[in-house]
Amino acid sequence: LLVAKRSLQLLRFSNGFIFNILFDKYIRRDEEKYRKERAIELLDLIQKAGPTAIKVGQALSVRPDLIPAEYADVLTTLQDRVPPFATTEAKDLLRSELGAGLSKIETQGK
Repeated sequence: LLVAKRSLQLLRFSNGFIFNILFDKYIRRDEEKYRKERAIELLDLIQKAGPTAIKVGQALSVRPDLIPAEYADVLTTLQDRVPPFATTEAKDLLRSELGAGLSKIETQGK
């Protein structure tokens, strides 16, 4: 249920982006002209999607052989200008992802 909820959330975030890319490619027939604009939309989408998406964006930003150069250029902002988020949010994320409290994890590491 949680996975389905997150999938729907990501689909809702990305609907406009996907539509715009398809519109550029098949209706306007000039996707290259709008790449910079779409790259900025992708950056916004990645930042809204959360830490995992940001990590993927950071990895893609150094791989212009995998994505268009315009996208890679915009995604490089994820290397050093990621928006901060609260420590409590980070701890909650770790707790939910790892299924344990931080004190328990730190104790296991020693």
